[in-house]
Amino acid sequence: MKANRSKKATSAIQEGSLKFLEIVSKTIAFVICLHLLIASVMLVINAFEALFHQNFDVAIQDSLFVLILLEMFYVVRSFMRYGSLNVSLIVNVGIIASIKEMIFQLDNLNMQMAIAFGVIFVTLGLTYFMEQYYYRKMVKEVEGGPFLT
Repeated sequence: MKANRSKKATSAIQEGSLKFLEIVSKTIAFVICLHLLIASVMLVINAFEALFHQNFDVAIQDSLFVLILLEMFYVVRSFMRYGSLNVSLIVNVGIIASIKEMIFQLDNLNMQMAIAFGVIFVTLGLTYFMEQYYYRKMVKEVEGGPFLT
């Protein structure tokens, strides 16, 4: 009888701890979402100011950075909603950030940086392909049972 009570008490403590950690993680994710939105608004204002001053490089850089921040917002919002992260969303953020850096480094692009960008794109592409492949495989197993090939 005593062992059964101690197991129930331990189980209740573990459930309470997990619930507390879930609330803390959702709160942190909410704060991150707010900061991403505030930063995006500030960058949009800065981009419009740069356009008025005929500084198109800064306007384009800020606009691309806003796209990255909004993709990150989407990733965090997805985490808050579903409790997990989708790898393809993170890979998309990486691809957008890499392209942004590559576009604005074209003047200073040497062979080493070109190779580095190539490695980054191949790595992100392979990661995206593997995630899609294993996701489809997992969905087939769930829908058709483990014996479906």
